[in-house]
Amino acid sequence: MPLPNTTARDAAWIARLRIDDERALREIMEAYFDDIAELAWQYVRSPDVARDIAQETFIRCWDHRHRLRADTALRPYLSRVARNRALDLLREDARAANLEQQIMAEYAASAPQADNDGMARLEADECRLLIRQVAATLTPRVREILLLYFEQALDPTEIASMLQVAPSTVYTQLRKGLRVYVQALRGRWP
Repeated sequence: MPLPNTTARDAAWIARLRIDDERALREIMEAYFDDIAELAWQYVRSPDVARDIAQETFIRCWDHRHRLRADTALRPYLSRVARNRALDLLREDARAANLEQQIMAEYAASAPQADNDGMARLEADECRLLIRQVAATLTPRVREILLLYFEQALDPTEIASMLQVAPSTVYTQLRKGLRVYVQALRGRWP
């Protein structure tokens, strides 16, 4: 008999999850996926990212299946997980945008200023070479994103669309590459 604050169906699904029944997870996803994706969309305003969040929510449900209490109401639990993940992504995006602004400001302040066009081209070539040297030390995914960002002048949302990944993935990888790049800039221009 299900405990208060939950439905019989939720209690049955939880019991099946706790014995590693993958079909129970599929049934839960069929019942709640669209609602969870819609909830995530209300925060992130991107259908792709919302679906990613919904998928991550159900993965987390599966990963924590042995910790779920028998009286857990699944819809509120899944909604809370999705909401928290959406808010985490929004915070990460805000931090990434802030980091990007800081790096660009730091670069502008630390890079020597050219007195003429010839010097400016030389400095631009030197920066491109440094970007390539830094990129060569990075993992393939981070390298690809860093080069698309600097050499193709694509913004992170364009890169995400092009690579068919979540914008938060691009921001995370870009942040890794930019940290290495900033260290290289500091070493080159005191």
